Amino acid sequence: MKIYIANKIFPEGISFWSIFWRKTLSRSGEYCGRISGINFSEGSLVGINLLYGTKKIWLGLDCVQTLEISGKKSALILNIDPVYLMEGKRVYDSDGRKLGRVIRVIQKGPHNDFDFILVKKGFFSKPISFKKELVQVMKKNIILRDSISV
Repeated sequence: MKIYIANKIFPEGISFWSIFWRKTLSRSGEYCGRISGINFSEGSLVGINLLYGTKKIWLGLDCVQTLEISGKKSALILNIDPVYLMEGKRVYDSDGRKLGRVIRVIQKGPHNDFDFILVKKGFFSKPISFKKELVQVMKKNIILRDSISV
């Protein structure tokens, strides 16, 4: 098993096709998409393209932790938990009441940061926005700092 660090992601003899369509995992081990391309600038590698469902995502090499190239089940491991993975997660207030699910994450530019999340309880309900400052925990579910009455 060979593991390559981000600045040595393509050692000599490794082709693009050996990593094309490999799985990508977040820091916490969650599926983040598949490698669909690589980006070069002035002859050096600067980033990778991912496909997550129908979303096309670009990540810089500073987000890449390791890449195992030894087998067919190899994966690219990131050193971040991308914010787009928050979509679809359940949201609870500090009292444990379910507020709904995240339907959209509004990001601050191209960085892995967000301004607020949009949450809907049901199909016909209006979305509610919560600022980043209200979010306390972002793991399997999202828990807010305050008690919210909806």
